[in-house]
Amino acid sequence: MPSLSPCSHREFVAKLTRLGYDGPFAGGRHMYMTKKGAATVRVPNPHRGDISLGLIKRILRIANIDQDQFINAETESFTEPSRIVAARLSARWPTCCPTWSSASPTRRRVRSLLEQAREHAGQLGHLRSKLEEKERELQSVTEALKRFR
Repeated sequence: MPSLSPCSHREFVAKLTRLGYDGPFAGGRHMYMTKKGAATVRVPNPHRGDISLGLIKRILRIANIDQDQFINAETESFTEPSRIVAARLSARWPTCCPTWSSASPTRRRVRSLLEQAREHAGQLGHLRSKLEEKERELQSVTEALKRFR
């Protein structure tokens, strides 16, 4: 039976994903992964080297994950995302990236701000034409006053 050994950041995240965790999500100094009904798992930042055995054991203890479960988590090639991870990402992408959802609050707010800007631009154009009209009136009144002097 294989034993617990150091692994890369990508492999660590893939194994947690196969154990039912979602993420990783950005949060403070470290990313984290969540699972409904389980503890949130802080994920070490990606570095060139592997995640040490001691750190893996501490994370598994905090998350109440059995070492055998982690070892036996189905692992595939980590150079490309597995079909399972890709399917989870594509299913979750519209909700985690608001710009992809046409009815998202962010998109609605941007549309609202653009409409307000267009409205203000129209009002500015109207005010500019009124100002030019008043300037012409003032100029004609100034010329009339000069004639009377």
